[in-house]
Amino acid sequence: MLIMFVARPISVFVATLATKLNWKEKLFIAWIGPRGIVAASVASLFAFTLVDVGVEEGERLLALTFLAIMMTVTIQGLTASSVSRLLGVHTLEGRKAIIVGASPLARAIAKAIKENGRPIALVDTNQMMVELAQQQGLEAYHGNALEDELLEQTDIDEAETLLAVTANSEVNVLVAQMAHDNFGIRRAYPSIKNPERGANLKLLKRTGGKLAFGRPVDILAWEYASGRIEKIEMEAPANWNNKVVAAFEFPDEIIPILSIRGNSTEVVHADQIWQVGDRVIFLTNTSPEKAASKLTTSV
Repeated sequence: MLIMFVARPISVFVATLATKLNWKEKLFIAWIGPRGIVAASVASLFAFTLVDVGVEEGERLLALTFLAIMMTVTIQGLTASSVSRLLGVHTLEGRKAIIVGASPLARAIAKAIKENGRPIALVDTNQMMVELAQQQGLEAYHGNALEDELLEQTDIDEAETLLAVTANSEVNVLVAQMAHDNFGIRRAYPSIKNPERGANLKLLKRTGGKLAFGRPVDILAWEYASGRIEKIEMEAPANWNNKVVAAFEFPDEIIPILSIRGNSTEVVHADQIWQVGDRVIFLTNTSPEKAASKLTTSV
């Protein structure tokens, strides 16, 4: 315990005095490393030396050292992700996102993600939509996202997020489940058209996904309600602070797609909580001026 909570933090804070790391980043480093390779090597040397000079308890030093290493690797390895979120040092910057669907809405989301520093790849069974995405400078693949082989072509092993926004809610949920179960994607967000029929929120919960955009969205109806999709960006005001996205009631013609905190850009989902100062990107199929006016009065 002294090694984990006293010796290691002190050594890390001293070693990083001249760096630009803040105290949260230093504390996170103190929690996850070092792992004990040097300690194991030195303990082995000292254990054999002690035994050679007649100290019978010398071998216990080696056993205790390896026990301490095993404990810290296990405990801190399992909790690293949670601790990073607690300290606010977890970032999605540079982590790839996969979008299933290459419709106008999907392409607008993909461009916004790419503009904010994350690689993006789209997958669609519609060859024309894939070609349109490629013409817009987006990485896009033609094929069925329910096939593992196709997802592997997108380098999904390097991805942190999958967003499924096809017009078929059942396909969206199945793809999210595959990404979660087969590729370990914890951020799997399917869009659902109508939770009263077909794919519903209970099924979504069982499959490990979270509802994209915080509410059901009819992809086709939303896209074709108007011929143009516009982007709006605003900073979360005080009355949005610490509220879960599912509690908001944004107008139908406005969809929240991305939340940006620092350098970390994340797809909006129902369980997400916004804080004052977060940048939130919306898409609208009406005039940006009218949409912005409605946003300022949203709860």
